[in-house]
Amino acid sequence: MTLERLTPGAEVNLNRGQTVVVMPVFGGYEFVAESLAAALRHTASDVPLCVINDGSDDDRIGTLVEDLGAAGQPRRLFYIEHESNLGFVESCNEAFERFAPADVVILNSDCVVAEQWLERMQAAAASDARIATVSALSNSGSIISIPERNEPTEGLPAGLSLEAAAERVADVSAQARPPLPAAIGHCMLIRRMALELVGGFDPVFSPGYGEEVDFSARCTAHGLAHVLADDVFVLHHGGASFDRRTDELTELHNDIVFGRYPWLDQSVSEMAGASEGPLDGALMRASLSQRRLRVTVDGSCLAAAWTGTQVHTLGVIAALASNSDVELRVLVSPNLSPETRALIAAQGPSELLSTEDVDHRTRKSDIVHRPFQSGSPSDFEYLSRLGRRIVVSQLDQIHFHNPSYSIEA
Repeated sequence: MTLERLTPGAEVNLNRGQTVVVMPVFGGYEFVAESLAAALRHTASDVPLCVINDGSDDDRIGTLVEDLGAAGQPRRLFYIEHESNLGFVESCNEAFERFAPADVVILNSDCVVAEQWLERMQAAAASDARIATVSALSNSGSIISIPERNEPTEGLPAGLSLEAAAERVADVSAQARPPLPAAIGHCMLIRRMALELVGGFDPVFSPGYGEEVDFSARCTAHGLAHVLADDVFVLHHGGASFDRRTDELTELHNDIVFGRYPWLDQSVSEMAGASEGPLDGALMRASLSQRRLRVTVDGSCLAAAWTGTQVHTLGVIAALASNSDVELRVLVSPNLSPETRALIAAQGPSELLSTEDVDHRTRKSDIVHRPFQSGSPSDFEYLSRLGRRIVVSQLDQIHFHNPSYSIEA
C-alpha cells in the first residue's frame, strides 16, 4: 500500500463503476484510528480509500496515515491534508470532484465497519437504477437506529461484539432494501449519476449537518431514490467531529432544509413512526437480532371476578414470562388487589404498568397482546399506545351480541 498525497490538480484516474471510500477527519484521533483500521481490514484491497485531514491539530493523525501507507499492502491509499479546517461539506465536495467518475462512500471517522460491509452496500445500490444513495444500519443512525428504533444509543448491547452484531443483522436480513426519505450520513454510498444530476453538497450547510438531507431531497425531486442496506450494520460513536456545536447546527440547518422542502418533514415523520411496511419490518428483524422481543400483555381484566378469561390471561403471562427471549410488561388495573398483584408478580414479568400511567409518552413494546375480547374500536387506539403491533385473542363473540355482558362486571 503506497500513500498517494493528493495536491491541487493531481490526477487520480479512477473509472466509472469503481467505488472510493472517503473518510473526512477533524480531530478525534482514537476514533480515527479505530475506524481506519476497520475500514482497511474489512474493505477489498482493490477499493481505494482516502483520508481527508481537514485541518486537525493532532499530528498523530498524519503520522498514522503515513505509517499505514508505508505498510506495503496492495491498496491505493490517498491522503489530502488541509492547512485549515474547511468543514465536512467542503471536504466531501472536494472528494466528489477529485474522484469522478467513481461512486463515493462517505464514512464518518467515528464509524467502525465489519466484514462485507461495502459489498452489501454496493449490491443494494445495484438493485435499482434509480437509487441515488444507500445507507447502513447503526446503533446511532437517526430513523435507522437499532436495536432502539428512532433512539440512537451509545455502543453495542452488553456482551455483543461488532462482528457478532453485524453478522446477526446480515443473517436475519431479507435484503428488502427498504426506501428511505433521505440518506443517513454516518455511512452512505452516493452513486456518481446522482452527483452528476444534482451536484454535490450545498456549502450553505458548512461545516456540516443537514447537507445529505438537502442533497437527498434534490435527488428525490429528480425522480431518484434512497434505500437502506438492511444487511449492513456499522458501529457509530456519534458526534466526534462537531462536539458541542451539534445541537446548534442541527437546529439551524433543519430550518433551512424543511423551509426548502415543506413535504420532507412529514415524509420523515411518517416513515419514522410507521408500524408496518418494508422499513418497519427490516428494523424489527435487525433489532431483534440484538435484543429480546418486548411484549406487553393487557392484564387489565385481572381486577374483575375470576372466570375463564382471567385464568387464560394469567396463563399467557406465565408462559411469556418463562420465555428467556421475551421481555414482558403487564398492563394492570389501578384497582388491582394486593393478592392479585402478588400473583401476577410471581409469574416473573419485567414490569407492571398501571392503566392510569398510559399516555403518548409510554414506551411502545414490539407487540401488545390483549388475550381477551375487545368491544369497541377505541380499544385499538388505546392499545396502539402500548405496542407497535397489536394482537387480540377474540375468545368469543358474547360481548357483541349480549349488551348486558361486560368483562368488568
